[in-house]
Amino acid sequence: MFYHRFKRICILRERKRLGLKAGVQFVVVGGADVVILKAIKPPSMKEFDGLIKKARLQAKQAGLKRKDVDDAIKQVRKESEGHS
Repeated sequence: MFYHRFKRICILRERKRLGLKAGVQFVVVGGADVVILKAIKPPSMKEFDGLIKKARLQAKQAGLKRKDVDDAIKQVRKESEGHS
C-alpha cells in the first residue's frame, strides 16, 4: 500500500512539474529497457493552415485529384468492414 501511494505522489509531482493536465494524449515509444512518453500537442491554427497549404501543394505536384482521395477512403472503409 505504501508503494502505491508513493508511486501516485511521484506521478502527480511529475505531471505538475511538466505542466500536464488530465486528458493529455501521449505517444509511447519502447526500447530494450526504456519507455518514453511524449506528449502530443495539437498545432496552432496558424501551423495547421501552413501544414494544409503544404499538403495541398504536394498533392497538386503529384497530380493527385480529389476523386483519388475519395476512392482511397472508400477502399479502406470497404477493407476495414471485413475486419470488424
